[in-house]
Amino acid sequence: MYDSVVIGQGLSGLLAAIWAAEQGKKVALVAKGTGKILQSSGVLELYPLKRENKISKGMMEEAVQKFKKLTNELGYPYSGNANKTIPIVTGAGYIKNTNLYPLTVKPIPNEGHIVIVGFHEIMDFQPNYVKGNLQTERPNLKIDTITVRLEKGGR
Repeated sequence: MYDSVVIGQGLSGLLAAIWAAEQGKKVALVAKGTGKILQSSGVLELYPLKRENKISKGMMEEAVQKFKKLTNELGYPYSGNANKTIPIVTGAGYIKNTNLYPLTVKPIPNEGHIVIVGFHEIMDFQPNYVKGNLQTERPNLKIDTITVRLEKGGR
């Protein structure tokens, strides 16, 4: 017999199951497939709450804090909050606004200087393509690209 049954092993399902288990509940997780986490970029957008939503801003912020605590404990800390988005660059060089992001992701500045690094062995990532798109979105940003070759056994 279970106290809670969670359907889906996406981010919401996994967090719901973890939080219920932390409350001492016996939890069953039912899922088909691998969930969307494996396809995720690692960033999370939170949508503004409307009056008809049953989740309050306080509940949303509490969920965000629990999420950040959990990811920190797992060694993959996140930054950001439920009330403010930051601009990040996608793998194609476009700007995307997001609320929560791994600490390995940094907000993209409006101006200054950045270098986009590609690896010869990773042909699907084209630094010059990213540069062209990003330069359109951030005309005051100086952008250089470089492609490096990994040595045998390199990481």
